[in-house]
Amino acid sequence: MKRFLKKSILSAEKTFGLFRKNREKNKSRLLVLCYHGVVSDNSPVNSRTHICVSESEFEKQVALLRDQWNPVSLTEIEAACLGKNHLPDYAVHVTFDDGYRNNCTLAAPILKKYDVPAVVFLTTGLIGGQTPPWPQEIKERLIDGTGEVFPIPLSEDQPLPDKSFVPTPDNRIRHIELAHEVVLTCRRLSQEKRLEYLERLRSLMTFPVVESWKKELYEMMSWNEARKILEYGVDLGSHTVSHPILTALSESDLHRELSESKKKMEIELGEECFSIAYPNGGRADVNEIVIREAEKIGYHVGFNLFDQRNPPTLNPMSIDRFCVSRDIGFLEFEKMLTRS
Repeated sequence: MKRFLKKSILSAEKTFGLFRKNREKNKSRLLVLCYHGVVSDNSPVNSRTHICVSESEFEKQVALLRDQWNPVSLTEIEAACLGKNHLPDYAVHVTFDDGYRNNCTLAAPILKKYDVPAVVFLTTGLIGGQTPPWPQEIKERLIDGTGEVFPIPLSEDQPLPDKSFVPTPDNRIRHIELAHEVVLTCRRLSQEKRLEYLERLRSLMTFPVVESWKKELYEMMSWNEARKILEYGVDLGSHTVSHPILTALSESDLHRELSESKKKMEIELGEECFSIAYPNGGRADVNEIVIREAEKIGYHVGFNLFDQRNPPTLNPMSIDRFCVSRDIGFLEFEKMLTRS
């Protein structure tokens, strides 16, 4: 009922021209969309695949971008930031975070079909593996992993004693709730404390990726696939080495995450890596220290995830994006495109 009511309200807003009015009002402000993965239409809808969109859903969205907006490339955005050109009205840019293999196998052919440029930000330390960035790994281990105890991370100023374990919950809904709570807690921890928790979790809970839908969801692209995706008109940028919360790092660790990922990409791809998407990307995850270090290392363009549109004059190292996930309907997507 709630979803039906929401759809009815959105339909009315579109019918009475609110979408069109907001689209016109924001025509000179760059819109950047952040995806993570694209999965097959028969992939189950659950708390893991929520971060992705289905193949048919993605094609419908990309077709709309091509028909009613002006898709621009990463190179065009960099040139605009440097004052070398002006972006067209109704400019939109498509990005993907993390570097999942499905970006190459499912998303890229659709982008090429509609001639929509995009960029994939690679987590270089995960390339070629089946283990996703740590937030998804935690969720998978705690929701479907097997183990007799369920390790709970404590706050930064508390140790992680053995008594931080609790019995594995019997209720699946509680599994999902606890997994979400654990990820939020880990985002507030220092890098050292988070890695300590991850090691403990890995020793206690399995990572059960055997179903085909999980492999499609979690497998990371290889370097050969990264080189192949360039042929589809998709650019590549950095998403650090290990997907940490950058504001939680020491000065030396911050430098290593930013510089080593850039260097690795340039060696593997044979071209300059000038863009970065800050992991997690929220307001607590990006600050002036992070931005200054990224600039010093040689990045020209940086993307956050503040869920808002960009002003007419871009801030090159803090370009805002909206996150697109599987739980939004097509009308909600259309409205997102017109938001401020």
